Amino acid sequence: MAKHNDKDLIYSDSYRGYKINNGNNSEYSCYKYSLDKIINDIEDKSNRHNKVHITRIDVNPPQEIGEKEQSKAMTRVCEATLRELSRKHKNSSHDHDISIIRTSEIGYKENNVHFHFAITSNGNAIQNAYTYLETMTRHCERILDTPMAGRVNNSSANNGIGIMINRNSPDFEQQMQDAVYVMSYLAKTNTKENLRKGTHKLSISRSSKK
Repeated sequence: MAKHNDKDLIYSDSYRGYKINNGNNSEYSCYKYSLDKIINDIEDKSNRHNKVHITRIDVNPPQEIGEKEQSKAMTRVCEATLRELSRKHKNSSHDHDISIIRTSEIGYKENNVHFHFAITSNGNAIQNAYTYLETMTRHCERILDTPMAGRVNNSSANNGIGIMINRNSPDFEQQMQDAVYVMSYLAKTNTKENLRKGTHKLSISRSSKK
């Protein structure tokens, strides 16, 4: 089991002014490094764009594929998704400005490796979680060379279409809170302790800006 320095962990149910998801009774800790990456991405995008779209997608690859191979495949899925969506939106009047934030976990009961993704983008260019779900599913099937029906899922935290932050909305502050709370799930330490040595706590892939 990995050892952590307490200064690297957040045990409170809030951080940097945002409510975070560390369990129903604050029983889990979150990585400070991961929370900073998540919050910085949301705040930076909300400063650049008047609308920011956020969605979470969960991927459960077949377990006969090794953990190391799964991780490499998910990196390729992120890269392929960014390339495709960037190409599709290259003629848009809005910069898509996509970030794909990724973490991996091992479930205690099932002992299976799975992946969580949080995707942020310019909400003026992309406004529906289905855009990501369809694209990632297709690339997962191509790269893993296996059917992924039921293995790539729109997280229930999305409320179907994802979260939209609108800087001009009277609910802007609450939308920011909701976005950080949903994405902070990726920062929890629980279920990450048994990942193979060298696995990144959190990684971010970004599209190139116009």
